[in-house]
Amino acid sequence: MYAGILKYAGRSVDLEIDPDLQERIERIREAFPDPEATLDYIWCHEDGSVYFVSSGQYYALAYCPVGKPVSVNGSDDGASCVSKKIVDDWYHVRAK
Repeated sequence: MYAGILKYAGRSVDLEIDPDLQERIERIREAFPDPEATLDYIWCHEDGSVYFVSSGQYYALAYCPVGKPVSVNGSDDGASCVSKKIVDDWYHVRAK
């Protein structure tokens, strides 16, 4: 098992992740096109959308089965973004 730290609501929690899940998380991290971008958190929505958000919230890799993303983290905060489709339901999302 991989020992890691989960950041949630400003708190850090120790957790164990099995190697298969760790490998999947590493693949998501490697998908970020900017070498300076680091995976900060994962934002899951009830509609099935999942946003893998960078530190500073300027970039996300998003799985969005309900349509084109409207913000970097999928919220309705009014922040504008640019979304580029990668393949079905997957997008690069960048803050304007």
